[in-house]
Amino acid sequence: MPKKVKRKPTAKPKVKFQYWSQVFGGVLVVLGLVCAVSLVTYHPDDLNVSGGEIHNKLGWLGAFIASGLVIVLGKVALALPVFFGVWAYYQFRGGVTLERGLRLTAFAVGIFALTAFLAFTSPGADDGSVLRALNRGGAMGLMLRDYVAYLLGIWGGTAASLLVVILCVSYLAPFSVINMAKGTGSLIKRGFAATVDLFPEKGARKREEVYEPEVFDEEHTGDTEPVSVAEPTPEPPGTPEVRQPPRRRRSGAYKLPSVDLLDPGTKETPTVEKEWLLNIRELLDDTLENYGIDARVHQVHSPGPRVTRFELKLEGAEKVNAIRNVAQELAIALSVPNVNVTSTASRGTVSVDVPNPTPAMVALKDILTSRDYKRFAAPAVLPVPVGLRSDGKVLGADLTKMPHLLVAGTTGSGKSVFLNAIILSLILYKTPEEVQFIQIDPKRVDLAAFGTIPHRHRFAEIVTEVGDAVTVLKYLVRRMEGRYKLLGHAGVRNIDGYNELFSGPKGKKIAEDVFIDDEQGEPLPHIVVVIDELGDLMLQEARKVEESLIRLAQMARAVGIHLVVATQRPSVDVITGVIKANFPSRIAFKVSSKPDSRTILDRPGAENLLKDGDMMFLPVGASEPLRVQGAYVSDDEIARVVGFWATQEPAQPLVSLRDEDAAAVVGALEEPDDELYDEAVAIVVAAGQASQSMLQRKLRIGFARAGRLVDMMETRGVVGPAEGTKPRKVLIKPEDLNAGGG
Repeated sequence: MPKKVKRKPTAKPKVKFQYWSQVFGGVLVVLGLVCAVSLVTYHPDDLNVSGGEIHNKLGWLGAFIASGLVIVLGKVALALPVFFGVWAYYQFRGGVTLERGLRLTAFAVGIFALTAFLAFTSPGADDGSVLRALNRGGAMGLMLRDYVAYLLGIWGGTAASLLVVILCVSYLAPFSVINMAKGTGSLIKRGFAATVDLFPEKGARKREEVYEPEVFDEEHTGDTEPVSVAEPTPEPPGTPEVRQPPRRRRSGAYKLPSVDLLDPGTKETPTVEKEWLLNIRELLDDTLENYGIDARVHQVHSPGPRVTRFELKLEGAEKVNAIRNVAQELAIALSVPNVNVTSTASRGTVSVDVPNPTPAMVALKDILTSRDYKRFAAPAVLPVPVGLRSDGKVLGADLTKMPHLLVAGTTGSGKSVFLNAIILSLILYKTPEEVQFIQIDPKRVDLAAFGTIPHRHRFAEIVTEVGDAVTVLKYLVRRMEGRYKLLGHAGVRNIDGYNELFSGPKGKKIAEDVFIDDEQGEPLPHIVVVIDELGDLMLQEARKVEESLIRLAQMARAVGIHLVVATQRPSVDVITGVIKANFPSRIAFKVSSKPDSRTILDRPGAENLLKDGDMMFLPVGASEPLRVQGAYVSDDEIARVVGFWATQEPAQPLVSLRDEDAAAVVGALEEPDDELYDEAVAIVVAAGQASQSMLQRKLRIGFARAGRLVDMMETRGVVGPAEGTKPRKVLIKPEDLNAGGG
């Protein structure tokens, strides 16, 4: 009979209030109350040798305790009941741990240091009154004063004792002395600004001197008009001015819209109370201890707009999965919808993101007008606002460095609003000659608001049909190859190098030699391709869409073509492994399950996000995602900015994708003849079947080229359509080939 293996029992919650811990806590409470009542009712004549009435409320015992404490500690004796109360609180909350023991030690050291400081600064004489009796630091203070004064002198001892008191208070208090100093400085600045506002004339004169707008002009010849720069938004006093790089004008002078077209955020920003932070910290420690997990809160980050991050320090051999396994229990204990547990390997800690009791809305205007974002956006080529991090700091990204972005999230998670914020921020600061869009929206509604902007590349209308989307992606591949040909003739590596050369005669000569559609004789604009729902495209034309996306993602960065692809179904059949490998920058809003989170981020966590813009941003080269709250953009804001552009130049379609012109468009974008096409046709006709792998082997070419040859043969009626994994049928006979067929 096989021996039964005894399974190790799972960790059970520890008993929160052990018997002896309760008893000792009760004793401490009694001691604290006795000390408090004795000291409050202390009278110096209670222990007079001549006898007399006892004034202390606890009688002779209270008078004896109060007199002893006053003699030993002096005025600082009033802190002793608080010390006993804190100790009792720790006992009732599970006992004195290492961190709590350090806090009690800091409390005791602070008491002794305060007695010494009072002894240094209050050497008055006794006259029998309560105030005079409590004025000194007691016998303990006198003893410490004499010893410290012997080592450091009077001034050194006073400074040293005060420094120890400040350090102990900083360790015990839920605030930082440095932050207090910064807050005081900020309060002084606000008071100064309010004083300036009392004198309108002087204040206006001061603002004119500091914030006078500066216009940057390009060197221009002929009929080229100077640069027009929008009026900047004033910033608080003391904010340094960030110069924006000059913008190039070619065919016409565009006036950029003002950021004032956007709605500002609410002035009453919800704040997180310190009591709530302390309570959550204690509950986290206690809940983890109850489940047998040796981890303690190591640091509490500054509260963000939606969540606050608590960093845990693992003790001993604890594993991160032990905390992830009790995430639901932590949420119940903290009375929040859910918590997100992530490992912070660079800091050696585990982060627990807890939703704030009152979430704050993040407005796009507040991000764009912030000083940090302006400093970031000044040198960036295509700056986009990501949002506010979990610590409340502004986060932006340069689309040219991503260089492509993959976005996933369920309905209502904020995915479409984020795409609108990206497009809106670009058209606020970039002209149609600097950036152009190709928008693919199978759902027909999410990107419809941008249908009239002049930032169009070649297709003025928003692409909504799957067949048209395939055509547009093929066209982009052609345009990418043409741009590479142009850069090769110019002898430069990327689009920035070509545009820098373009201002000289060499660049103009190259543009005349190489013809690429409507880009002959002009600098190259960046092209941003926004696909709002990849799932619909992959459902109907998976192979063609995947092939075009992979080619663009692998090669289009250098020629200024960037992809922003979004989907609400991040499954492996939509975001395939090859697509995922070529999109290094990814954003995950709330998803429905852990597998979806692993598909987009290679780790769980996105399933625990909140809705309405809460995201995890994994930039290129980063090992850990960032928790970010995206900016909200309303339909009215989009309408105002789009209406501003529509009054300057209405969008004119260069190529129409309507039914009557569809055949012409497809014919114009048909793949050119390949030098191996005739040989490939002969091979498949002789074999009686066609497959990409056979062409790769026979012609010794790559997978992409073999696929293009098969597509060309399908278009020209040589082979039939694909039938899963089966080889394609050959539709012509050898005699037709000899007669010139195919």
